Amino acid sequence: MFLQYAPVSKIAVFLINVTGISLVLTIILANVKPLLKKLFVLMTILMFMWVDFAFLARLLGEGNTSLLSIKLAWSITPLLFVLVYSFINNFLEDIPRNRYLRIGLYLLGLSFIFIVNFSKHVISDIMFKDGVLVILYGKLVWFFFGTIALLSFINFFILISAYKVKKNNSDTKSRIKYLLVGLTIFFLANAIFNIIFPVFFSRFDLYELGDYSTIIFLSLIAYAIVRYNFFGVKVVATSFLVTFLGSFLLLDALIFSPTTIQKITKIFIFLFYIPFGLLLIKSVLREVKQREELQELTDKLKAMDEQKDTFISMAAHELRAPMTAIKGYVSMILEGDAGDITDKARGYLADTNAINDRLVRLVNNMLNVSRIEEGRMVYQVEIVNLAEVVRTVFSQFRPEAERKGLELSSDVPMEIKDRVEVDPDRIQEVIGNFLSNAVKYTNEGSVMVKLRQPSENIVRLEVVDTGPGISKEEQAKLFNKFYRAESTVGKTIGTGLGLYISRLLIEKFGGKIGIDSEVGKGSIFWFELPVKPVTVPTLKK
Repeated sequence: MFLQYAPVSKIAVFLINVTGISLVLTIILANVKPLLKKLFVLMTILMFMWVDFAFLARLLGEGNTSLLSIKLAWSITPLLFVLVYSFINNFLEDIPRNRYLRIGLYLLGLSFIFIVNFSKHVISDIMFKDGVLVILYGKLVWFFFGTIALLSFINFFILISAYKVKKNNSDTKSRIKYLLVGLTIFFLANAIFNIIFPVFFSRFDLYELGDYSTIIFLSLIAYAIVRYNFFGVKVVATSFLVTFLGSFLLLDALIFSPTTIQKITKIFIFLFYIPFGLLLIKSVLREVKQREELQELTDKLKAMDEQKDTFISMAAHELRAPMTAIKGYVSMILEGDAGDITDKARGYLADTNAINDRLVRLVNNMLNVSRIEEGRMVYQVEIVNLAEVVRTVFSQFRPEAERKGLELSSDVPMEIKDRVEVDPDRIQEVIGNFLSNAVKYTNEGSVMVKLRQPSENIVRLEVVDTGPGISKEEQAKLFNKFYRAESTVGKTIGTGLGLYISRLLIEKFGGKIGIDSEVGKGSIFWFELPVKPVTVPTLKK
């Protein structure tokens, strides 16, 4: 039984040691308190002693060395539970600490090192039966088991009490859950395989399973530590890989190399490997940390962007009322309600009215962005003929085009299929944005509105101008929020929201939007919408 189980046991112990070293490396590199690092390293060392000395006792067979090894493995068990108690007390910062209790528990844990190793009161002897190590218990063994149970229940009590504290946030409670799960697995595995099976059923062949549960407990402790720091699976996996390869190199050098020269050569390779392995871990750590910092910056930028949107929305609301009042008063003066005015004053007021109209459009754009992005925009969707909308918007820009000496024309075929399902006011806004930009940025030449039929089910609107044109690089950003082409910045008033809103609206109505342009050759702004077929009502018989 022992000889068959030994290879599996060797692999298990090797993996446990590799995992333990990997966890130690991870915790040492983690951004946690130095005391927690020290406690974790000490717990891992005791875990190595527990597992490795117990394995060594089974591997060596009959003899005093096996007895000494199993006693060493048992003697550090209470101290390991005391270290767990200290770790929990330092890990959970808000729980009350009892200095005298901590000192008493450490003295109790240290006392068992002497009681177990230098007497026969806990382990009186060992024997091998069918290749399985059998422990003969002394008269104080139940005191030993009771001490382990007492230490476990103290740790359970602290964790459960801390979990019930209402002021602890969800992150802290999640950490406590991992500690509770790890401690439960650890306690139950040892109670079942190290106490119940051997004492009551004389089953020692499963004893190792209790020992091996220590690595599960340590892994969950490590995960609880690094869960909300900048570590992740990538760092732990890298630490495990580096440790695994290093351990394999060392074993190959010490055990599997037949000659002294090969041993020395492979030891040098192992020593050469260590700094490169550490550099690899640090490089992965640096990458993960930078990614975490980048994510934090992204979250801050998102928060700032939300604050900015809130401010813009509030400012736009406050600006719209006085600008509407200005428009009303200027219109009243132009219409003669305040008496006759000179032609020169009338011209100034007309310019004032035009500028005010532009500001009103900008404010409306800012409000529309907030409504669309927050899902508060109300749409009155209906089926309309796009040509009628074009004619309505087209007439609004004729005076401005004439003042600039531009030729403003339209090309709308009579036979075109232009029934679309949209909000008429919103589609007018999109066409108005296209025409406004074309007239605004074209200094000479013409602006034309076209309707086309690329396919049976698609209608396409184009606004063609002879303006300065836009580069390919700028075209990729043109429909983004607050973006304005470099060639136009500073020439006219604007926020870069018009085309962004147009894109959101066209996409809302199931269409596409875009631009075709070359620098110095003008631009074609376009959108396409699906055509709604004409439904012929059927006569009831």
